[in-house]
Amino acid sequence: MSEKTKYFTLSLDYIVDQLKKTDDQLIYGKALLQHLFELDDKDYSGIEELVIDIMWLNYSVIKIVSPIVEDTQPEYNETTGENEYLIDEASMMALQTLAISRYSMNKELNQRCYSIRAH
Repeated sequence: MSEKTKYFTLSLDYIVDQLKKTDDQLIYGKALLQHLFELDDKDYSGIEELVIDIMWLNYSVIKIVSPIVEDTQPEYNETTGENEYLIDEASMMALQTLAISRYSMNKELNQRCYSIRAH
């Protein structure tokens, strides 16, 4: 028996918001890495690894979301009043995992008095 693929919906506004956050974190992450590499004191205490990991997570979000946005059209949902994209269960689970990991790593970075979020 083949198992049917489950689908979820993500609103266009949500996707745009997430891509904006992702883009901001990539921009600020690159700037922070450049700053760290230019310092005379090279004791980063693992900061650069955290930033690189966060950037990898953000690129992974883009890798999952881009095909959805580029290859399909959003459908208007009369119940919510929003344009929504369909996303398969595996992609949705991957996005959730990436979001939780990104949040945790950003929290750890903040605890070390650094940030790559727009304020």
